[in-house]
Amino acid sequence: MARPDHITVRDANVYRRWKSRAELAAEALDHGGLTDDLGPVIIGPGRLREELVATMARALWSQNRSRVDLHTALHDTARQEPELCGLIRRRYVDSLHQAIEGVLAYAVERGDLPPRQADPSGGHSMAVAVAVALLLHWGLVRDRRVSGDDIAAIVDGVLMPLL
Repeated sequence: MARPDHITVRDANVYRRWKSRAELAAEALDHGGLTDDLGPVIIGPGRLREELVATMARALWSQNRSRVDLHTALHDTARQEPELCGLIRRRYVDSLHQAIEGVLAYAVERGDLPPRQADPSGGHSMAVAVAVALLLHWGLVRDRRVSGDDIAAIVDGVLMPLL
């Protein structure tokens, strides 16, 4: 979203710090702590499934309702505010992707999961991308809040078989 041709003094002050309204909104979400605890949950050897479920659950359920509301906002704003949606995706969705990749990296390191030979980076990017996309869209498809059983179904039915 480009800066408008007509801006007020108040707007000019905002644009000195942020390039756009979308960047202001994305930083506000960061300050709300939405990515603070997005990291891999490591339980231990032989517990990959539980680690994946716990990591995905922690990414969806925060101490407050902000993270659940963020998913709804992502879907609502994607068409009207593509720049904002892109910034949120880079800050939140990419953090979720990295958290799941972190769980898988630990699993490979300790021998619970073989390294991917087809992926030159050694990662499991396609499987993780599919799981993250499904996790974010699950509530819309099922028309209800994502539950622990839903997360387990995504891990068991999609992510684990792809790994």
